Formats: sequence, C-alpha cells, structure tokens
Amino acid sequence: MLGVVYIPPENTKYFKQNIVDLFSAELESFTSSHTNVLLMGGFNARTATVDDIAIPDTHIFDFIDIGDSHIIDDDSFSEIYKSNNINISRKSQDTTVNRLGRVLIDHCRANNLVILNGRAFNDSNTGKFTCAESSVVDYVVCSSHLLMNISYFDVEDFISLLSDKHCDVSVSLEVCAFATKTEHANEGIHIKRKVER
Repeated sequence: MLGVVYIPPENTKYFKQNIVDLFSAELESFTSSHTNVLLMGGFNARTATVDDIAIPDTHIFDFIDIGDSHIIDDDSFSEIYKSNNINISRKSQDTTVNRLGRVLIDHCRANNLVILNGRAFNDSNTGKFTCAESSVVDYVVCSSHLLMNISYFDVEDFISLLSDKHCDVSVSLEVCAFATKTEHANEGIHIKRKVER
C-alpha cells in the first residue's frame, strides 16, 4: 500500500482534530490489512530523535525459563537493519517534538513502521531539515518488511520552483513483478521502448 499524506500544521485555520483521528483510523486500517505499507508526505509532525521502533529487550528473558528456544534474537533484529543500510537509531537536525510527532511515533511503534528520515542512505547520519531549514515535518515511513526493498532515500536541497519552503524527499523502492498463471515464472517481464528517429 503506497500512500501520500498531508496533515495541515496544528496552529493553522486548516487543522481540525478530526484530521488526526481520521489519519489514525486509516493508518490502523492500512497496517492491519497490508503487510507492506509506505507513506510519504507532509505529516507536519516533529519527532526529533524519539525512538519510533520498539527495540526488543532480550534481557527480560534472563528472568524467564524458556529453555533453549530463543523468542527474539537481538542479533537478527540488528542484522535486518544493518544488511539494508538502515540505522537503528535516527538522527535529526530538528530537536523539537510536537503533538503530531508523538502521534506519529506512537503509530510507528504500534504498527511496526519505520521512519526513514535520519536513518537511511544519504540522510543516515544527518536527519536534514525538510522545511524552511528549521524543521523536519516531511517523512517517508514504511513497514519494516519493506526495508529490504528500499534502495535510496534522501532529503534533497531546497528548490524554490518545487515548493515555497519544503525540500523534496526522495525514496526508491525496488519491487519484483510476478508472472501471471499463463506465463512461466522464469521468463520474467520484458518491456521494450520504441525509439522513433
């Protein structure tokens, strides 16, 4: 499920409380019916570096007799992120957290969603401002199942032709196309582009 999000800033005449409630309901619906979710756009949420993922605390199992089985393996959790060039912790030039930011963080934790800003690829150790060089309010958020399909993420430099004060946020997602029942799976899909001279 690919979605584009726009939530008006809280302190404007366009913001209504029901927008947050509708967003929450839609997000719950998407994540409960789709394994792979990618949302991007103007959330107008400020999250600073608050943890958006629930990192398993495996030390609790030291106090519980679970035998030789391992319910959660800290190393495999970390490996998912490392193998996909995704940092577990996020960076951000924005140090402010607002109410919409707390809502977004809560939804990420509850629905196994990951904020790419400040964590992935060209923005991995920066968390660049996305708005007026003073805040991070535009995000790409995806389900952790999609991390292996993300091949690029960046907050581009501001271009006045594209926006009044927002930077372009870019993400590349690699997907596999499956053959239909009438095609052989190993043939793949070939697209030819006609070049006219």
